[in-house]
This record gives sequence, structure tokens and C-alpha cells, in this order.
Amino acid sequence: MKRSVNSCRRWTRAGVVLGLLLLTVTAVLLLRAGAADWLKELLALTDFPLSPKPRAFGWFHLASVGVCLLLTAGAVLLAWRIPSARCAEATDRTVFACGVTFALLELYKQLYCFFVIGNGFYDYSIFPFQFCSLPIYFCLLVPLLPAGRLKSACLAFLALFGTVGGYLVIGYPSFPDRLSLCLHTMLWHSLMIALGAFLLVAGNWRAGTWRESFRRDYLPPAVIFFCMLGLATLLNVALEPLTVHSPGVLNLFYMSPYHPTYFFIISDVQQHFGWPASMLCYALMFLILGALPLWLLGRWLAKWRGKRDSEAEK
Repeated sequence: MKRSVNSCRRWTRAGVVLGLLLLTVTAVLLLRAGAADWLKELLALTDFPLSPKPRAFGWFHLASVGVCLLLTAGAVLLAWRIPSARCAEATDRTVFACGVTFALLELYKQLYCFFVIGNGFYDYSIFPFQFCSLPIYFCLLVPLLPAGRLKSACLAFLALFGTVGGYLVIGYPSFPDRLSLCLHTMLWHSLMIALGAFLLVAGNWRAGTWRESFRRDYLPPAVIFFCMLGLATLLNVALEPLTVHSPGVLNLFYMSPYHPTYFFIISDVQQHFGWPASMLCYALMFLILGALPLWLLGRWLAKWRGKRDSEAEK
């Protein structure tokens, strides 16, 4: 019976994903054909240029940080109150809901930038495969997977690496010159952090012992990270010839071999030792300074939660 219910849920979620794809294709085709001027006018209503742009540590940034902290606190509280027996399904629901939210936010951004800001010219700088775009795909697809190592690795990737991407932008953002895109950026990365906090506390992807946890909860998402980095590099190379008329540059993961990176320290490495050395530095910083401390935090939270559950059973 339980297996049948889980299968039904997966089919329902697959239908939602298919619906989002059809919505995206339909909206683009109608707009390109001039058959949805009302949608273009609606998008234009959200166009508010900003001069000057918001700056890091200004009032808009600090207010956004406050909202992010509230969302994260709510996610932690929600995850903490979920009984261990219901954790897997609650995690699937939360992750999938975030995936739908990410997809709708990205659909708005792509349509708005193409039809309103770009006037029909695509800006490859917003090609949806930046590091912080990955939650769209993972959050929609992971709940469709059966329980197992692949699913656990993907959840761990969201908890560890996804959180790093979120706090890097929230901590020191570079704001665009449109109000809606500023709101989009802050909401997007706040949601990444809140989701990561939820997964770190819920922790149903986590293995038991310390050694087993490192082997199963840290190394597999690290492999996924390298796969995504390799795929982004391939796309940077393959799509570069198509960007001749793009108003912005294609720089996926901000580590294209054709354009400089602006990451602290990594930009100096790239300037003095070249792109391959900067890629290695980029990967090591993500692994050691980003994901590893979060994994250690997750281990501590798992131990704490385990004590709580043991006391509740007595």
C-alpha cells in the first residue's frame, strides 16, 4: 500500500514537471508569434529601472538579509519538528515545492529579460545553468527518484553545495539595475539557504557513523559537484560561438575559459597561473571552505537530533 502511494506521488510530481515544461514552451511560442501581447504588457508592468542600483550592505541588502534569516529560521523550526518517521516524505514535499517555486521564478526572469529588457535578443549571461540555477533541476527531479544512494547524494548536494551558493550571493551581492531582478536575486538565494538549512536539520539523507557519513554523505555530492562543473565548462565552450550578438557574456559558474572570473583569490590565481589553476582553486575552495564545514555542522545536528529522538522514545 505504501509503495503504491509513493508511486502515485511520484507520478503526480512528474505530471507537474511536465506541466511546467509545457507552460514554458507555450509562453515562449505565443510571445514569439505575437499572440500573447497581454503577457508582454504584463511583464512590462514589472519593469522598474533603478538609478542608482542597490549596493552591497545598503538598506535593501540588509533588509533582504533579514528576510533570509527569517525564512531560514522558519525552515529550521519546521525541520526540527518533523518526526523521524515522516522525514522522508516531508523532505520530498518541501524540496519539490521549492523546485516549483524556482521554476516559476526562472520562467519569469527568462521571459522578462528576453521580451522586455532584450527586445527579442537573448542575453546569454542569464543562461539557466549557473551554479545557483542547479536547484531548479535537482529540486524538481530528486523527489521523483526512489529512495537510495543517488537520491541521498542529490539531497546532500542541495544541503551542502546549494547552501554555499546561496550564502555567497546573499553575503556580497552584485545587484542588477531592475527592481524585479533585485527582488528575484534575493528571494532566490534566500530560498536556497532556507532549503539547505531544512535539509541539514532534517537530515534523512545522512548515513550513520562518522566514517560512513563522510563516505556516503560528502564524497558523492562532491562527485556531483565536479560533474556539474564539467558540464558547465562544456556548455561554456559549446555555446560561446552563439553569443556573438548577446548583450552579455556567457560565463557559466563564472568560470568560463574565455572570460575572467571575479571571485576573490580565484581571480588572482587565474591572472597569474591561468584558467586551469583557477578552476582547481575554485573547486578546492568549494569543497574545503564551503561544503566541508556544512557537513561537519550536519553531523553535529544529526547527533543532537538523535539524542532528542532517543529521549522522546523513553
